[in-house]
Amino acid sequence: MPATVVRREIELAGLAIPFVEVSGSADGPTLTVIGGVHGCEYAAMAGVRRWLAEFAGRELRGRVRAVPVLNVTAFAARAPFVVPEDGVIIFLTSSPAVAADGLLLGLGAHPPAGAPGTSPEPPSPAVRR
Repeated sequence: MPATVVRREIELAGLAIPFVEVSGSADGPTLTVIGGVHGCEYAAMAGVRRWLAEFAGRELRGRVRAVPVLNVTAFAARAPFVVPEDGVIIFLTSSPAVAADGLLLGLGAHPPAGAPGTSPEPPSPAVRR
């Protein structure tokens, strides 16, 4: 029996977040994929959607849960590095978790600290990491 695809929204922090769940006909592992952590990660958002389309009509064991656009407020505001609710600038850094996200999952590139366009100065208290 082919996989079942359910598209819906889930509520996170009072926001409606698009959510897709693909369930196989047999038990198995669960994989969660998140794209669009920053509002400008268009390739990641499109990649998650294209990847989900590959499950149409296929046999699957287990479950895939996907969030194509996590940061819906920054995406809608077209303000990728500013938290629209409070106006705080998100400071870009490189870290193993970020590097793994970009390299292993192909879900966006993140400039290393000190790269052109990033600040070598430590962030001010109003800047989030």
